[in-house]
Amino acid sequence: MLGGLKYGSAKKANIYGIVIEDSDNSDEEPFTIDEFMSFMDYILKNFTFKPYKTVFNLSLGGIIEYSEKETLNYLENIFNKFNDMNVIVVAGAGNDNISVVNEEGVFIPCTFDSVICVGAIDNAGVNGYTEDEISLFLLFLYPNYNVMNEQNYRRADFSNYGEQVDIFGPGYATFELYISNYIDISDPEYSNFGIEKNTYMKISSAGTSLSSPIVAGVVATIMSDHPEIKYNKTSMLSYLQEIGEKDIIEDSRGPNIFINNGKHSLYLRDIDSEFITDGIIDDGTELEPSIIPNDDIISDDESNDIEIEVESEIGIISDNDSEDDVEL
Repeated sequence: MLGGLKYGSAKKANIYGIVIEDSDNSDEEPFTIDEFMSFMDYILKNFTFKPYKTVFNLSLGGIIEYSEKETLNYLENIFNKFNDMNVIVVAGAGNDNISVVNEEGVFIPCTFDSVICVGAIDNAGVNGYTEDEISLFLLFLYPNYNVMNEQNYRRADFSNYGEQVDIFGPGYATFELYISNYIDISDPEYSNFGIEKNTYMKISSAGTSLSSPIVAGVVATIMSDHPEIKYNKTSMLSYLQEIGEKDIIEDSRGPNIFINNGKHSLYLRDIDSEFITDGIIDDGTELEPSIIPNDDIISDDESNDIEIEVESEIGIISDNDSEDDVEL
């Protein structure tokens, strides 16, 4: 979701993954809060981060009761230290369809002031479906489903919400899983579909655990596009809110902003080895017709319609795609 050779919102970023070992204490929770605190403390003390060049995505979280003040203060202090190091932390809002601040407690780390909190929209258009229907849809249809319908700009019915949810991203996404020699393909999860080792399996999934890295990837791209700006959490969130699509999400139950990278799509048609704009950007802005040489083409499709990306400053072609100096 965040980056990769084929998928992801920041394809050229340097990505470092950190694994939290599953806990033996519970069949339901992957790790305890004590283990999470130890994990975050270890990262803080043993890793070196580039200031203004590092994005930390956390696709995890949980409710901490108000009575556990010591735990809350300890964790908040850790994330404040990341913020002091000018590391931008992005986290998912959770998938319980509850307020991230409620009578029971607060959903952390998303609600900390030093963290950008990300909710999810129903970009697959399956709100109201049963779990079985959604599973079938994700398994057989969504991997080849690339249409975004305006009516799907609505909060996903699993997404947590509240004033502390800063921004929304897609709640459903497709990615490829590499089936290595270490994966047990006799497991019904794989054997039912004739999966072989050393191949790729296209799968779809859902949750704010996907929304969060998509936003983190956009953050990395913005850092790369503007190396002259030293973004921290506050200035980055302000910029995301400035360029984000506003008031388009139904039932957001909090800030109504959808992630955007500040770019627009401009469609061209082929005219004798040169390309002339049709004068319309996807937000309805009219442009003066202009000729653009072939070298500026970024991508095309079978219909000979060419889609290129332009910066929010109308008419400037963007070929800056060098997130290689950004760490995630």
